[in-house]
Amino acid sequence: MCSQTLLNSGTTIVNVTSKNFATKATDELQKSVGTLEIYRGLASEAYITLANGDPVDKAFVMSHTLKKLSLVSIISKEIVN
Repeated sequence: MCSQTLLNSGTTIVNVTSKNFATKATDELQKSVGTLEIYRGLASEAYITLANGDPVDKAFVMSHTLKKLSLVSIISKEIVN
């Protein structure tokens, strides 16, 4: 219900791969933790179901993207694997 209300008001979670994403993280650890927290929100059952036309496909796409991001960051790689 909370997710539906937020989506109805036009609130969305900005994906870390979008051009609108800006981070204020000052170090790699902070950036990695922030990225994982954003993906946790994007992948929540309520959000992924309500915000996407095909939530199963979106889950696979996000999983692939997160795996690619883990190759860039050593800290993320340790957490994802």
